[in-house]
Amino acid sequence: MTIHQFNLLNEAEKRSVVWTEGVYLAKHTEGDYVYDVYQIDGFYVEISYKTNSRYAKSMITALSDPDDLLFLDEIDVADYLR
Repeated sequence: MTIHQFNLLNEAEKRSVVWTEGVYLAKHTEGDYVYDVYQIDGFYVEISYKTNSRYAKSMITALSDPDDLLFLDEIDVADYLR
């Protein structure tokens, strides 16, 4: 799957792809938000959600460059690069 194909999916389809094909890399907490990062094929998916919300509404962002990850300095992506 390419990042372009992923971005064409609706939210439910994106979640399904992340849970079935994503390789979990890291979790980061910043203030009231949690960021989970997954790798799918040659791109990264960042899922952010508010920790103090009763209803977990998340935002899914696909990134092609690991330098765009919010907390790149805290994770070692070298083992996951293809």
